[in-house]
Amino acid sequence: MQRKVFSAEFKAKVALEALTGPKTVNEIAGAYEVHPHQVAPWKREAQDRLKVWFERLRGWRRVEDGTDADALYGQIGRLQVQVESAADLQLGPGSAVHQHGVHGLPGAGGHPNQQGRPGTGL
Repeated sequence: MQRKVFSAEFKAKVALEALTGPKTVNEIAGAYEVHPHQVAPWKREAQDRLKVWFERLRGWRRVEDGTDADALYGQIGRLQVQVESAADLQLGPGSAVHQHGVHGLPGAGGHPNQQGRPGTGL
């Protein structure tokens, strides 16, 4: 016996009904002619993917983190100044840190393609 393959559109339709409708899983399975054990995983996957989708819409900031992005960017700026000042004292003004900044050094942390925030000087 060959396994039945369901399209993503069909799974989404069943999962959406399981998420929103007043019907039980057995009723939904009967209406769409699928096994009840297939409905629950599709519903769970839809819930998980909706959560991820909403997180991406917000960006990578989360409300429950409790972190203040402006305070973190300020701390990054202060640390960069400290690193550059220390490098100037130890290596002199012509050092790689002075010329290229903290991100110019290998292993210095941060992402090399990371853009600063507009208006913050970072």
